[in-house]
Amino acid sequence: MTYAKSHGQFVTDYQPGDLVFLRFSGQSSPEHIGLVECLDGTSLVTIEGNTGAGSDANGGAVMKRRRNVGLITVGVRPGYPDPA
Repeated sequence: MTYAKSHGQFVTDYQPGDLVFLRFSGQSSPEHIGLVECLDGTSLVTIEGNTGAGSDANGGAVMKRRRNVGLITVGVRPGYPDPA
């Protein structure tokens, strides 16, 4: 997060490919991270590791999850190279 902040990569207009840092317990620091697959109204579909159907942050699987945008502490758009 420090690197992303110092390089101007924080975003709030989430797009596929962005990384979102998530907070579940109300703590100020993020507890988990997901890769945005798509935006669906007030939620995002993410791909996450170390998650599961019964656990948000420590489930031992890689899964697609639907996350309310209110769980996001910060979004990061990495400096992906131009595919052209």
